[in-house]
Amino acid sequence: METTEGMTDVPYRDTRTFDFTAWTVTDDCVADIEGLVEKFRQSYEHYLEEYGEYPEDETPESYEKKLKERFNHPSLVVEFTEQQGVTLLETIIADGIYTWQDEYETRYTVHDGGSETITIWFSDGTEKSTYFYFAYPKNYGKIESDFEDILKVGFQPYSPVVE
Repeated sequence: METTEGMTDVPYRDTRTFDFTAWTVTDDCVADIEGLVEKFRQSYEHYLEEYGEYPEDETPESYEKKLKERFNHPSLVVEFTEQQGVTLLETIIADGIYTWQDEYETRYTVHDGGSETITIWFSDGTEKSTYFYFAYPKNYGKIESDFEDILKVGFQPYSPVVE
């Protein structure tokens, strides 16, 4: 599952991965470091041309270092057994995860906020994906409770403070 934050200096994606081959749950805060550094470099060069100098401690190299320290470091949240994984899949199927529509969006105006996507990839190459934007299926809480009850973790990844 991933969520995207708004109103930050760096666009990033929080991802919680439930891996049913390694029997693990990991969190990762992902950003396109290469693309962000290139945009910064262009801005930096334009600023130098325009004003002749830039704050000494703010260079493309220092910006890249800061981003590499903040992003793209998956961390183990929990390990679970194969039996717990099988039980979870049986339970969420019985509780109606396949009744979820592809997309849920609110009818109301939202000026800022994040969205969530839950995607389940299967070994045969198929997937079930649902996008949420301030609207959820009626059984969302039940399905999330299934994860919490069986694996002891919910959908939401831990997100480091991003300034």
